[in-house]
Amino acid sequence: MTFAEFEALPDIEGKRELIDGEVMEMPRPENAHSRIAKRFLVLLLARLGESRVWQDHTGYRIGRGWIEPDVSVSCPNRGLTANNFVGSPRWRFFRLVKRSTAS
Repeated sequence: MTFAEFEALPDIEGKRELIDGEVMEMPRPENAHSRIAKRFLVLLLARLGESRVWQDHTGYRIGRGWIEPDVSVSCPNRGLTANNFVGSPRWRFFRLVKRSTAS
């Protein structure tokens, strides 16, 4: 799937990523996962500050793909568009994903 096709997909509950042309769908997180992500976020904010630490729904355009980590640390001087970062984050925290059955 191309990035343009990915962008045209309808919204879903949870999130979607595009990795190597494949759509990865993630269901809404369970409470245990959210608590762990929150701990990472709080620790990273205390250490690095708000200018480089990002929480859920921050997108990264990597090549022809798209990721949306639960918590991430951006690289200094990373490209930024109106909707997302360009290139990989310095650090990211994900949850397990399942492959989409959508074609």
